[in-house]
Amino acid sequence: MTSFSFRSLSSRLHSTTQHDPVRDWLYMLAAFAILLVGIIGWDIWMFGRIEAGEMSGEPTAAAVPTFNRAAFDSVHTTIVSRKAEQQKYIDGGYHYSDPSQ
Repeated sequence: MTSFSFRSLSSRLHSTTQHDPVRDWLYMLAAFAILLVGIIGWDIWMFGRIEAGEMSGEPTAAAVPTFNRAAFDSVHTTIVSRKAEQQKYIDGGYHYSDPSQ
């Protein structure tokens, strides 16, 4: 019976065989290519489901839009008062004495 030890695991990972970087890069590229194909396949499948009218999860209750008339009137009043204030600057409602003259 053999016992598991981290020393034997590390010696197997760091073997004395010659490293081949080209092989390692090809393995990585192959793994990422398989992952990419899987992601694209998932996207196509999900697009097909959504296009067919199916849901991609549990349906949620539709939120009923609420309209608060008091808040709308408050914003409208603020905009009108700012516009009136801006018009005072334009029409000369405010007079300034320039101390430099």
